[in-house]
Amino acid sequence: VGAGPTGLVLALALAKNGVPVRVIDKLITPRIGQKGSGIQPRTQDVYQFLGVQDDIAAAGYMVPKLHLYKLPGGTEVEKVIEMVPILEPTPALPHRNSIMLGQDLHEAILRKHLQKAGYSVENGVELRSYEQFNDHVEVVLAKHSADGSDIRETAVFDYVVGCDGAKSVVRHGAAFTFEGETRVDEALAIGDIYVVEGLSSETKWHAWGIAKTGMVTMRNCPDVSDRLFSFMISLPGRVDEVVTGRDKVIDAFYEISGRRDVEFGKLVWLSKYQPNIRMVNDFRMNRVFVAGDAAHAHSPTGGQGLNSSVQDAYNLAWKLVLVLKGRASPTLLDSYSSERIPVIAEMLNMSTRLLNKTFEHHPDPDSTFRRGGALNQLGVNYRGSPIVIDERTPEGQTKNPSVYVATGILQAGDRAPDAPLNKDGATVRLFDIFKPAEHHVLVFSTNRDAVNTVAAAVSTFPAGIVSASVIVPAGASVNDVKLPVLEDKDGTSYTAYDICNPTETTIVIVRPDGVVGAVLVSTEGINRYFAKIFSA
Repeated sequence: VGAGPTGLVLALALAKNGVPVRVIDKLITPRIGQKGSGIQPRTQDVYQFLGVQDDIAAAGYMVPKLHLYKLPGGTEVEKVIEMVPILEPTPALPHRNSIMLGQDLHEAILRKHLQKAGYSVENGVELRSYEQFNDHVEVVLAKHSADGSDIRETAVFDYVVGCDGAKSVVRHGAAFTFEGETRVDEALAIGDIYVVEGLSSETKWHAWGIAKTGMVTMRNCPDVSDRLFSFMISLPGRVDEVVTGRDKVIDAFYEISGRRDVEFGKLVWLSKYQPNIRMVNDFRMNRVFVAGDAAHAHSPTGGQGLNSSVQDAYNLAWKLVLVLKGRASPTLLDSYSSERIPVIAEMLNMSTRLLNKTFEHHPDPDSTFRRGGALNQLGVNYRGSPIVIDERTPEGQTKNPSVYVATGILQAGDRAPDAPLNKDGATVRLFDIFKPAEHHVLVFSTNRDAVNTVAAAVSTFPAGIVSASVIVPAGASVNDVKLPVLEDKDGTSYTAYDICNPTETTIVIVRPDGVVGAVLVSTEGINRYFAKIFSA
């Protein structure tokens, strides 16, 4: 329920796994506007697995520098801040930079790929109510017609996932709590507007004032037009007035910036954003789930909301696939909550700290506006999850001080690194091998017997559920084995996966969501891990 990025990613991941889906959205036409426009590196990893990253990268652009202007006057630049430093990709981290892309275009790309997978969004279809039973969910839908009438439909589904935003009908229909706070005094006016003249067509992020007393930011949107600007206005106590229309938006801009030389064109969309900092007590209630904004509300600072929502969807998708195909018990679905709740709790803490800095007027603008670091979500991990196994790291050391930062050697629950490898004279990347439909077993070994033991274990699982490869160091070989052999000519995979002794066998099982499910030093651990998944 809901066809924003959360619902679209979930539907696409399910469709690529051969699971039939139905995606509904109450809006008659797709939403417009930039809105959540920052796509973090970890989300780009997911998009590569789903086959959409090339389109996202081609349509998007790098985060522009922030230009703070002196007041009064508003024309002289006081400081230029590189909000997100540009980083060079590495073999293990092919996506290190955030991409800016308007949510309307972002969703259009996801819809296109969903259509390629055989499914389309049903716009103008609203969930009115639902009732859960032991083996299904019965829903009542209303299809809105052009003449204003509704056509009612009752339908039955195995599961329902609410991706329908902060005012989620799905969440309200079950016993989910949505605890937290609303920042009434920190409301914002947000939207998109064309600028005819007065601001450069060069891609920049402009800012005047301070949020506590009055602030406006304007950012070019070259993915649509270099004359379209996404804006955010803070005017404490007067935001309700600002969101009444175009003239009030322009008046607020002039009042805060003093830049009456700026001439505006069409207002594309306008809305009031009320920061809510909330999350549900559980992401699952029997056969009903919530994800994205339906499960957690957050401040706009830090660019975490949309990206956390995509991670919600991708974490849930592969588990639903196994359950719906009869490969796993429904109890596996409990791990969706146990893995995502700690991450979302930390995300809310981080984004709230940034919001507080913004409205408290921190004396150092760099600390207020600089992003990057843990916000790229590359360190988000599920260490200690009940469905991961780590034989290499002593039990007491598997816990991590932060679910947002993975410290020390690679552990079960961490993001699986990428690496270029050689296969029959051609270069192949691990990210090309990892698929949203299967677990992949990486065997770092030159021991033929160990490799064939792994091959025998993997062969007991149905094709398309588990696959495996052997990775050998540069110049090494392993003969008469029943798995594909990949050569690590540059040592990048051995380094990324912290394989210190190439003469010993280390087994890494990568989950369909690109997370390390197991780090093993024994072949017996393979069945032990999959017993948690397939017999959960």
